[in-house]
Formats: sequence, C-alpha cells, structure tokens
Amino acid sequence: MTRRNAMRPKALVAGRSFFFNLIFVVLNLAGITTLLFGFHASFADNSLWLKVLGFSLFAFSIAGLILFRGRLMINNFARVFVGGIFIVSGLVKANDPIGFSYKLEEYFEDGALAYRIKEWFGMPDFSFEYLIPMALGIAVFICIVEIVLGVLLLFRQKMKIVTVLVMSMMLFFTFLTWHTASCDNKANFSDRDHYSLNSALGQLKVQQTKTDKKIKLIAYTNEIIIEEIKTPQCVNDCGCFGDAMKGSLGRSLTPSESFWKDLILLYLSIWLVAGAFKKNTIPEENRTWYWLPALSLIRLLSWVFGWFFPVLFSFVAFFGTLWLLRNDKIKANKHWPVIGWVTFLSVLLISYVLLYEPIKDYRPYAVGSNLKKKMNDGVDGKYENILVYKNNRTGKIRKMNEATYNVSKIWKNKDWKFVRNISTEKVAIKLPSITKQFDPFVAIENLTKSEIALDFVSNKMLPVKGIQYEVYDMEKDTLLRIESSLFSRDEYEENRFLIKDTVEFIKNQEEQELYILEDILKQERIIILTAKNISEANWAEVGQYKSILQASKKDGIPMILLTNSSNEEINAFRKKYNFEIAVFTNEEIELKAIARSNPSIMVLKKGVVKGKYPHRATPDYKWLRENVLN
Repeated sequence: MTRRNAMRPKALVAGRSFFFNLIFVVLNLAGITTLLFGFHASFADNSLWLKVLGFSLFAFSIAGLILFRGRLMINNFARVFVGGIFIVSGLVKANDPIGFSYKLEEYFEDGALAYRIKEWFGMPDFSFEYLIPMALGIAVFICIVEIVLGVLLLFRQKMKIVTVLVMSMMLFFTFLTWHTASCDNKANFSDRDHYSLNSALGQLKVQQTKTDKKIKLIAYTNEIIIEEIKTPQCVNDCGCFGDAMKGSLGRSLTPSESFWKDLILLYLSIWLVAGAFKKNTIPEENRTWYWLPALSLIRLLSWVFGWFFPVLFSFVAFFGTLWLLRNDKIKANKHWPVIGWVTFLSVLLISYVLLYEPIKDYRPYAVGSNLKKKMNDGVDGKYENILVYKNNRTGKIRKMNEATYNVSKIWKNKDWKFVRNISTEKVAIKLPSITKQFDPFVAIENLTKSEIALDFVSNKMLPVKGIQYEVYDMEKDTLLRIESSLFSRDEYEENRFLIKDTVEFIKNQEEQELYILEDILKQERIIILTAKNISEANWAEVGQYKSILQASKKDGIPMILLTNSSNEEINAFRKKYNFEIAVFTNEEIELKAIARSNPSIMVLKKGVVKGKYPHRATPDYKWLRENVLN
C-alpha cells in the first residue's frame, strides 16, 4: 500500500479539515443542548433567545459539516453515544424486566396508547389490550435488542440493517414519549366495547344508554356492542430508564424531557443511517476501537445511576466480541457469533433477575431504606403569580410578581392595561417515594385468631364482651361467625355444618377496617411475607414459611402476610396449606413495588428494611436470627 493510500482513511475521518469539523460537531451538540434548554419550562423567561441561538448553531454546524465533509466524524460520535445509551438503557431495564412490563401494560390499556389510533383513524374497535398478557415477553425482547444493537453499532457489524433498526426503534420510542408528553386527560375519544349477551356489565351498559348520552348501543344480536365517549388514560412516566433515575437522582425524566431525549437520539440515528448507506473506506482494523470511549460513557452513566454492573457487563461483552472478530477460525458472517454472545449474556442476566430479584434495587423498599422517611420525602410545590401589563401608548410589556404589583399601584395608571396572569412554578412538586397506597388493613369482620394474637391488633380491640361461634358450611365451603346470643346448635345440620371453634372478642363498632401501618413501623422487628396474589403465587417454600412463623413466635417477633387477594382466596389458602398466619390487605400496585418475586419475605427493624428474600432464596429462621434479626 502506498503512503498516499495509507493516509486516505485518516483524511476521510477528518473530512476536509479535522479542526473545523471537530468545531462543527461541538457546535452541533451545543446547538442541540441550547434548543433543549429553550424548550424546557425551567428556562421559560429566556426561551426565545435560547431557541434562536440554538437553531442558529444547529443550522450553521450542519452546513459546515456538509461543506467540510464531516459526515464521518459526527457519524462516529453518534455511534459511540447512541451505542452506549442503548447498552445502558437496555441493561437498566433488563435489571428489572417485570417492572418494565408493568409500564408496558399501562401503555397497552385501552385508553392509553390505543386512543391515538381510535382518534386519528376513526377506529373505535382498535385495542392493544391483547398485548397485556405478552407484556413480559415484549419487555425481555426489547431489553435484549437494545443491548445487542448497542454492541453491533460500536463494532460496526451489519451497519445498514443495524442503523435502520436503531432508527426504527427511536421512531417508535419518540412517538411513545411524544404521546406521553402531549396526552390530555380531559380530551374525548370514541371507544367501542364488546360484551357477551349474559354479561352483567354489558347489561348495565345497555341500561345506561337510556340515560347517558355519551353511551350508545351499536348492536344487540350475537353480542352487545357499546360505543362510549371516554377520556384518555395518560401515563405520567414513560419508564425510559426503569426506576433507576428515580432511585438514584430522586426523580424520573418528565414526559417532555423524555421526548427531547428521544428526539436527540433519533436525530443522531439519522446520521448513522446516512453513514451506513454511503461507501466507507475505513480499514477493518480501525473500526473496532470505538468501544473505548463508549466504555467511558457507560462508566459515566453507571456513576449517575449508582450501579457499576453495566461497566462489568460491557467489559465482558466487548472483549468477547473483540475475540470473536479477530478469531481467524471464523471466516465469514462474524456478526452472528457476536449477536449470539451478547444475547447469551443478556439472557443470563434477565434469567437471574426473573428467578430472583433485580441485582440493583432502585425501589423505595430496597434494603437499607427507612420507610418512614420515604413516606415523608415529598416536596410541596411552590408557585408565583406573575401579572402582565401592557402600556397602551408605547406597547411596552411589564411583568410583576404580587409584591411588585402592590407597590407599583399600576392599576391606577390608565396608560397600562392588564393582559394576563401567569402562574410560574418556583419549586416543583415531588410526591413522596412511598405513597398512601402502602397502608395494610384488615376488615373487622374478617379478623381471625391469627390477627388477634398480635399485640398491636388486640390492643386496638374493645374489651371482650361476648363470644362468636365459628361454623363451617361444608356445602358452600365458607366459614360463618355467629354471635353467641344468636347461635343455636340445633339449627345446623351435622351433615352440612361443622361447629369449629369460638372466638372471644367483639368487633369495634366504630370502624369497619383496622389499619396497622404505624404499628408495623414501630415494631422492633417484624417479618413481612408479601404475595400480591395468593392464588398465583409459588408456594413451594410454604413449609419454610411455616417454620419461620413458628420459630418467630417463640422469639416474640411478629410475622404477617400482606396480599391483595379476596377473603375467600385467603381462607382457601389457609385451608389448603394449614397456614394460620395473620393476613392483611394492601393495594396490589404497592406489593408489586415491594417485591417482584411472588411471594417474598421482607424484614423490618423499626421501619428500616434489613433484608429481602425472594421465594427461591428463602433462608431458614436460624440464619435470619443470626444474620438479620439480631
């Protein structure tokens, strides 16, 4: 190869001028950043000049890159940046695919993403709800594809199809975040639901059509078809980085911020596609070093998220990829071994977290969290009213806060006319990490001996004034409780009813439910078994849970079960497993946040989480006592 040919690749990377193209790339990024600030609510007072400056820098830099042939330089930057973001984004979601699937389920609800199709194309029957059972599979697939595409980008494998896939994903994600940012929960759309003829809800809707103008009966033949005017179900958080940003920085990206983030990635992906479909003369040996700056970007993002596993994962993935690409035994189609290697690593990670729990727990119930503090870490929003006046003679606009307004006496001056009142946010409202959805309770009528045996429950009860008889109806498989004054043994046939026991208490007549949140947080030590749905939970370790319950009773440590199941399901569970544990009800959404495993154990000491154990890693009581409870 001649010296001239050897220098050719460097000239292509630099374009007509390495220095000027480097300046144009920096100006391009500066223009994008300035535009981002210009559209952000925090910079509303300076939005106009920020937008003008940002657009000017953006347009000037693109013109410069075209003139000085800097396509390859910005293409390489885009490859490093987009590749690194894809890898970290995929890993953060792969760390908690179940949580990601919950977010997808929100989007698949009939009034969420589907309402755009119903509204735009006049398709009231359209729905994404059939995807809800497949949400976990879709979540896993997206995580793996993001990671694999990120690695393939960095190592320039099958660039045409890879860049098209990257841009396609960014088009979809940008549409998703645009939908989230622009969703108006006060808008209306037509939705059409189908019911069977014997559906109670369908018959109720038919009756409502007679009085509610928003509900119309479309058909009443083989099925009931109802058309109804509804409002959208707006998703407030797109879940772009799972719970990682919320858990590390205290808040997620707002819908608008997420939209702009995706818009920037979409813009960079356009450069990637443009570069992939133009002849590239860079030698193969010079195409794989970009993983080094990408690893630095991944290291920075890992620091932001407080989780350095992405660095380790990427290091292993990159070196395995390098070995495969430089292995002389692999003659052609080296991208397939690379895809297989990265997919294997991704599946290994996802399989582990699905079997157990996320490696990094960003949820407010993570080990070490003080639940009481998490319930009180919200911030009240602060707002300021700005009054806008316009001078009738000069056209000058004057903006004043209330204090300045009162001092100015401007309303007395006839030259000034009130225009409008603007409410500006000085301090953004921030909800507490743990909301009121974590509030375990039990209905008084459903109290059993297991709950009453707990001191913090019995102390809430009124003094014993009577006896209730427990009568088991074998035909209906239900348990009845009858006050002794109303009970007559002769009224119950022996072949149908079984007189089981007596309960020495009376219910509190003033309250229908008994809440125990404060009692849980005050306990010196408490073991909480969670099962968001008892009938769907994996009770392979129920024997271990029973032994923990018996042993903890001897040590005076309460153990309770939190679930969202019905009282009938709870009674069936107790009967099936002979597991007489105190059971309390809680919102399912919060039980999902406490643990992805169903069931799972959480140990608290005065409201601080000291341990969490999925059912596949349930410890015995001796280990708990020696390592956690003591």
